[in-house]
Amino acid sequence: NASCTIRVLLFITIPGHLTFMFLIWQLAVDHIQFSALFILLYLIAALIQVEI
Repeated sequence: NASCTIRVLLFITIPGHLTFMFLIWQLAVDHIQFSALFILLYLIAALIQVEI
């Protein structure tokens, strides 16, 4: 069922992207800082990408 698949993808999008950002932050040599605005816009873009 396509609607079930979409719900699952939307459900795992936010935790998956936050995990990815955390790994980048941990593995970066200079421990880059993500601003709250960047994180918000990044997550919105990720949700839009999944919905399309």
